[in-house]
Formats: sequence, structure tokens, C-alpha cells
Amino acid sequence: MLFKCFLPVFRHITRGIKLPGERRRTVMNTSSRGPDLRSPSEKTCGLVYFGRMLDRIRSLASGELPPEYVGDFEKDFDQKCAMFLGVSYELLANYVNQGLTDEAILQSCFGMGHRRCEGEIHMWNEFMRNDSIAADD
Repeated sequence: MLFKCFLPVFRHITRGIKLPGERRRTVMNTSSRGPDLRSPSEKTCGLVYFGRMLDRIRSLASGELPPEYVGDFEKDFDQKCAMFLGVSYELLANYVNQGLTDEAILQSCFGMGHRRCEGEIHMWNEFMRNDSIAADD
């Protein structure tokens, strides 16, 4: 019986904890911060940050991007991700606005830009995890 009393508290405390096999997304209060953006450390098609960038582009297009993200929207990590893929940011935004899936966008980027090997993707992921993720959250 006591367990049921503490269950809501336990859920509140563990909201941001990532469990194995669970889709990893940042928990945000959508009423004050806008859309539910993926965590920058969540892998999408093997790349960290890529999914968050696509979420930000989609949110900007729909007018749901929180004001703190609008001012420097194309700067910093979004530009770095586009450069890593060997395409322009404008091309990425175009693919997103056409309604392509995350996987289709990445495959198109690999086709238009430079297809990265496993080692390069690993280096990108480590760079973004170690040096960049904390600055974006």
C-alpha cells in the first residue's frame, strides 16, 4: 500500500533518467518551453545531435520553437552538423520542410555530401558528447 503513495513522487524524480531500450528524449514542459526536442545526445541514424537539429528545424517551420532558440538558430552546432555531413544548412532545412523522414534526410545528405565512415561518425559523436552537449542544454 505504501508503494502506491510514493509512485507519483518516484515518477517525478525519475522523469529525466534514461532507461535501457527506452526512446531517449528530453523531458520538457511544453507549455512554457515549446515543442519536445530530442536530447542532443540521442542518436538518430547513428549520429548524436542530428535528430535534435531536425526537431529544431521542424519546430521553427511550425512556429513552435521557443524564443531562446530562434535568435541563433542556424549557428553553432547546427552549422557544424551540416558541415560534418558535407551539405549546406539550407539544403538540410529544405529536406526537412519537404517532410522527409530522418533516415531519408541523412541518406540524402550522404548522397549529396560526403559519406562518413564509422570512425568519423564515432569521432563526431564523441566530440558532440564531450565538448558540445553541455553548452546546448
